[in-house]
Amino acid sequence: MKFISYKKCLLLSLLVSLNYIGCTKNGQGGETVIKFTYPKGETLAEVGGTSLSLEGFREDFLARQGTFKGAPHLNTDEKKKEFVNNEVLKEAMFQEAVKLGYFDDPALQRDIKKIVVQKLIQKTLETSQNEYKPAEAEMKAYYDNNQALFSRKEALKVSYMYVPYGDNKAQAKKVADELQQDATKKALNGNTNEFVKLALKYMMPNAGSNVKVESGHTDFQEQVAFDTKFGAGTFEKLKATDQLGTISGVIPAEQGYAVIMKNGYRKDINETFDEAKEKIAKKLAFDNRGKIYEKYTEELKTRYGIKIHEDKIAKLSEGVEVNAQANNQAAPAGMPPVLNNQGGGAVPAMMPPAGANQAAKPIMGANAGEKTKE
Repeated sequence: MKFISYKKCLLLSLLVSLNYIGCTKNGQGGETVIKFTYPKGETLAEVGGTSLSLEGFREDFLARQGTFKGAPHLNTDEKKKEFVNNEVLKEAMFQEAVKLGYFDDPALQRDIKKIVVQKLIQKTLETSQNEYKPAEAEMKAYYDNNQALFSRKEALKVSYMYVPYGDNKAQAKKVADELQQDATKKALNGNTNEFVKLALKYMMPNAGSNVKVESGHTDFQEQVAFDTKFGAGTFEKLKATDQLGTISGVIPAEQGYAVIMKNGYRKDINETFDEAKEKIAKKLAFDNRGKIYEKYTEELKTRYGIKIHEDKIAKLSEGVEVNAQANNQAAPAGMPPVLNNQGGGAVPAMMPPAGANQAAKPIMGANAGEKTKE
């Protein structure tokens, strides 16, 4: 009897997005039987005796447009025809793959199982996160212990070129003027790397005149620290320019001339506990996912009667000569860190997938109120 495992179920749904697939255990030797049912409706195409409905095509076509659903440029006759042709060919390829027994390949089955498990974990953590309600005391403790997240002054982030006066202030001014003019012509669209690289052009030619040129990027700096570095009043002048990537004129600072590109602005924050409660609740729910995952895996061990024959684990390396020097060799390209484990020690059998439900992560701390251009 041929069978398609649960892991195949997800991959097949990826390959044939017009299909609805059900996965059921048949109780024989742990096999899983997959049943494909196509959306019913008006036939739009036929492949290998299988009718593909207009309704199924439409659902997939519009779903792929995401937040741009209905956008004119995505719904032209050319786009629709291209979509249908691609999906019909994909269906033919899928039927050919089934005919040739591709789903009997153990490696393919393992890959599909990983995809299904990642989807399960992501959905489980997402649901648990949405249902988690932290206690008032827990939220208040977080607020009190992280005041920097809720009370801070506005700040600027910039790239800069700095020409110290040294013992030749006139030459320093000349170099600063040239840098500024060059920057406005070449460091366009807020190109910070191109901006700071301009300093290299002026380092060697002016070495003999003892004029130095420095360049770099700052993190967000509040007004006092910013004006100390670049001169009194500079913070307010740059703050007044709304557009990121704006290049200043030559600014006389305490010890030299500066040319500055504005890369980011962070608003001041002064939130009360009541104002911050909603964000804190989301943050605590997000941070609680590790505990949720640990509890969930323990429940699965009980629910499915997991039993491992420890005395047989050592046999996993049978038939392979174990090379002690391999411990210091790099893992093959593309191998996930969890499979690499060069640091030694136990490898976790399964961990929550990286990036799972990142969209639900609350914006707090260093990112709150920031407007940046890298």
